[in-house]
Amino acid sequence: MARTPISSTSSHFVHPINEIDGKPGYYASLDWDYAGQFKAGAFYYDNRGDPEVIKRKQYGWDTRFWNVYAEAEPWGGMTVISQYMTGNTKMGRQRAGWQYPVDVDFEAVFVLASQQFDRNRLSVRYDWFATDDNTFVVEDNNNEWGHAWTVALSREFRKSDQLILEYLKLDSWRPARKQIGYAADQEQSIIQISYRLRF
Repeated sequence: MARTPISSTSSHFVHPINEIDGKPGYYASLDWDYAGQFKAGAFYYDNRGDPEVIKRKQYGWDTRFWNVYAEAEPWGGMTVISQYMTGNTKMGRQRAGWQYPVDVDFEAVFVLASQQFDRNRLSVRYDWFATDDNTFVVEDNNNEWGHAWTVALSREFRKSDQLILEYLKLDSWRPARKQIGYAADQEQSIIQISYRLRF
């Protein structure tokens, strides 16, 4: 559960789906499909939240972002998907006349290529993400940067069961880790095997 800055007026925990400011948000999307082999689209979201509203010890969040994607099937059994998101989120009452306690720009992008071989599938995915803190970095540093590689091999025995072997390597940099005794730059690798049964 994400934490908010600790104060006498805010809770230690965020309840992201609570409605507290009474302002409706909106989103709009546009999609395009060419012969089922290429798809592309764009999506804009704005919750129109009031970041200065406090109710039941919860702050409002003002969040808006753009999301664009493309998907292609260049040849039999091959799928390529890419998605990019960029936006901003704010929370809390303004200080120093204009700065919010939390004001963060964020970006994320991934590219996935997946090839089917009879009952087997090989997938490779690259992810990149970043946050850029705009205010009070000394007090509450929300800067972060990272990227990851994922390689997965799956085998479908029947339509209802599947065996998956997956390797994930993540490299991330977050200065705030130093405040709790960890290195800002870290790498993690995970190998996992899963068996999925659908019924």
